[in-house]
Amino acid sequence: MAIPTPVTGKPHARRRLVSLRVLLALTFGLLVAVSVGSVLAISIKASFTNTFSLLNRQAGRAVNDLENSLRDEAELVNRAVTGLATLYGGRRLELAETAGLRIALDTILESTPAVEALVMFDANGSSTVARLRQPSGLVVDMPADLLADMGDIQRRTAVVPTDPDARWSGPFRLGPATFNLVAKNLIRNGGSDGQVVALVGQWAINRVVAKLGREGETTVFMLTRDASQVFAHSRLPEQFQGKSGVALVDFPDEILRSLAGAQPVDEISGDAVKAFHVQGNGSRTGHIFLTKEVSMFGAEPFILGAYFSGVELREELRRTLVALAAGVVGLLLAVVAAVFLGKRISSPMSRIAANAAAFSDFRLDDISVLPRSRVREIDDQVVAMNTLGTMMSEFTQYVPRKLVARIISSGVEAKRPVEREITIMFTDIVGFTSISERLSAAETALLLNRHFDALANIVGATGGTVDKFVGDGMMAFWGAPEADHDHAGHAVEAARSIAVAISADNQSRRDLGEPALRLRIGIHTGRALVGHIGGGDRQSYTVVGDVVNIAQRLEQMGRELMAADDDVIVLASDIAAQKAGANSGLEPAGTRVLPGRRRPVQVCILRTDHAGQSNVIPLPHPAQA
Repeated sequence: MAIPTPVTGKPHARRRLVSLRVLLALTFGLLVAVSVGSVLAISIKASFTNTFSLLNRQAGRAVNDLENSLRDEAELVNRAVTGLATLYGGRRLELAETAGLRIALDTILESTPAVEALVMFDANGSSTVARLRQPSGLVVDMPADLLADMGDIQRRTAVVPTDPDARWSGPFRLGPATFNLVAKNLIRNGGSDGQVVALVGQWAINRVVAKLGREGETTVFMLTRDASQVFAHSRLPEQFQGKSGVALVDFPDEILRSLAGAQPVDEISGDAVKAFHVQGNGSRTGHIFLTKEVSMFGAEPFILGAYFSGVELREELRRTLVALAAGVVGLLLAVVAAVFLGKRISSPMSRIAANAAAFSDFRLDDISVLPRSRVREIDDQVVAMNTLGTMMSEFTQYVPRKLVARIISSGVEAKRPVEREITIMFTDIVGFTSISERLSAAETALLLNRHFDALANIVGATGGTVDKFVGDGMMAFWGAPEADHDHAGHAVEAARSIAVAISADNQSRRDLGEPALRLRIGIHTGRALVGHIGGGDRQSYTVVGDVVNIAQRLEQMGRELMAADDDVIVLASDIAAQKAGANSGLEPAGTRVLPGRRRPVQVCILRTDHAGQSNVIPLPHPAQA
């Protein structure tokens, strides 16, 4: 009976297979008995060294992630204060219009958990509107006594009148609690009309720390630099309501109090992150503390830390030891086995290893179909590897390769929606309906497939991701899933390459008497939500945000600005042009009001007749497709 192969579907005859287990047992039995003792001794020493090195990196990453999360919260405060100052500078807020100010301040307080209060001061240092969030979450007017103290502090710490940047200062005592201040001038017509001041309080910081503790499933804390006072704790934030801090010796967390007698763990500690171990009562594992001295929120340096059960490190060490011992033994046995078994085993295993390495690096183009083997276990691996290669190649036709690579390396984290700055591109073929009317369905599909294949290759070559194809249009973006600090520049580079490719292809089409393809491209840069969006089993990796709408409307505006002899018109927002840099080739084309929007946008145009001879991927001729 013939059995079809999973890769080719062609039948092959049933063959006699030799068990690799039998071959290895006969060949390696004596070798294992002689070498196991020496190999174990070497592997134990190596596993301890490598495990402590690994834990050192993990410890540093854990605390650094906590620090980065807090710095992100501080950046949100900066952004909130800067946003209010920008609204004032743009005449969308007035100090005399207290009702509008109150709504704006309440909105910021609702969306920025690290901000405790917001106050607007005029040029004389008098407050116009002051809003305070109570521990219950209710936003109210700031009490008069606190407001008086706040005004005194504001006058003593006033920023330079023309300073455009936000300034942190503190800590300061207001009532029973301690706050840090973030102030920014309200600049209009080159002069300062006052200040907007945000208060970052102890209670707000504790809300942030509590959130970090829940997300990391660990206990996070913050201590004064001398470790005498606790002023934030992820599980006991209520201890700081109305207080600036609690003495460590009096804090109700018994585990945290034991930090005073902790012993350093030099094998895990690094230059910045310090590790300590506390022996638990009646426990052999105790707890591991990770601490780091940091400075942020405008305060004096403080200690950021976290602790967790020591059993986790011990289990990690045990698993690493077992894995390393098995790996060293397996490696040495495999090397010696190659001497006895020769090329008939080493050659197919080498090819399998090469494919496995290509899979781990996600180099799908380097993966080849492996030949079958007469050794059963090797043959099973060959069939499985070939099947996996086929499945992965098919899968990447529907999902971007970069996203698949991130899913393989980091699991669900790669799919989780995140907000970040990206650059969006929309393309659309001009008059495609008229072109398709002269073509059959098969010819239309061939034309679109060639067109989209060329565009997708250019997008991929510049680090972009194709989001979707809609009709005769394409949406792509740069800056996700992999971070790209020059995402706008790469998007403009892709547009330039597309323009060169389309122009070259149109020359060939005109020589053959075929209609030319004319293309509109819109580019915009901004912050958007990027990740897997959808419900149930129907999800897609896409972009959500106003930046998408602006990019699409810029592409549509090409109808107004495209000359009759233009093959391609590329319109970009001034934001994208600024991000792309002065050498991007984008030139101002005036201020326009995009369809469906009220505020005008500064539009820039890429002169495709000066696009240059970039290294681009040409569009294939129909005869080559």
